[in-house]
Amino acid sequence: MLSLLTVLVLAAAPADFDALRASALTAHEADDYRRACALYAQAARLSPEHAAVQSDLGLCLMKQGRKAEAVRANLRAVRLAAPGKAELPPDAERTRKAAYFNLNALGVSVALPGPGQCARLTKASACNAPVYACGAKWTEYGSGGGSSGTAVNLALSEQAAALGELAQGTEDSVLRPRNGSLFGIEGSPPREALPSSLVLTEEKAEVFTGPCARHQGGSCDSSVTVRGAADTCLARAGGCDGGVRDCPSALRCSEEACAEAERSPSPAVRAEQQLAQQTFDSCAKGPLPHTSCSVVLADACLGLVGVVCQTSTVAPDGKVLEKTSPRVGEVWLQRTEP
Repeated sequence: MLSLLTVLVLAAAPADFDALRASALTAHEADDYRRACALYAQAARLSPEHAAVQSDLGLCLMKQGRKAEAVRANLRAVRLAAPGKAELPPDAERTRKAAYFNLNALGVSVALPGPGQCARLTKASACNAPVYACGAKWTEYGSGGGSSGTAVNLALSEQAAALGELAQGTEDSVLRPRNGSLFGIEGSPPREALPSSLVLTEEKAEVFTGPCARHQGGSCDSSVTVRGAADTCLARAGGCDGGVRDCPSALRCSEEACAEAERSPSPAVRAEQQLAQQTFDSCAKGPLPHTSCSVVLADACLGLVGVVCQTSTVAPDGKVLEKTSPRVGEVWLQRTEP
């Protein structure tokens, strides 16, 4: 049964779909969410197959604090804008991504398996088939640093989701997932539905990235004391005009001085190592990026998985200093009929 406010709003509202939607937007922008939601709802009844208005309604309901209704409206928007329909509006991808964004803001998140685990994901409403997922760890290192994190492999069958021995409970590592296929470019050629897709769920930068790495722990090459001991050894051996490569005595002296410093470091070597570690600790105190991704929808019948990722700048003590705007992407899997 409609409330008195809704009846009054509808009585005063235009019957034309476009006019209704425009009036709803005006009310929404004025923060008059009760009126806006009533107008969006009427527009949705006039055009029940219009996906974008369902997303608009979902956002409005969220602003009103009507979470359950907002979730349902956004899920309807995704279904109406899902690929594979005979006639799909040009803004279908934008509508789906707006719905994923809204679902993330509503706190919707599908539970995912951790590294070395496989699971059926919670079934989407109106779909009896599950999406399967297997979790894994990944690491990626370059010169002086790198990052590590977790990922899940998504598929419509257990076999396609499995990664090596993951189904047996191991924690096999995989290559870092690339985000290009996940986020894509709006308006680009249609995506290809894949048997499985590896999706990043977390990424943390390591503290020894960049120029900090060269300070960690010190080394024989950077030790003035070790080089002095090697020079003294070489002088006793009679010296050599060439470099280390051309002078066996120089190479032997360098190796012996380094081995002695590692075996029994002198006070001077200890002081150098301590200074190097202090320099590293100071260098590594800068904030580091931390990316986390959530699956907000996994619908096997539509062949769609909606993913929202956000990157935060995190201080060494764990305090979040800054957050970027969420990035929204999706995966197309080979479809399963409902």
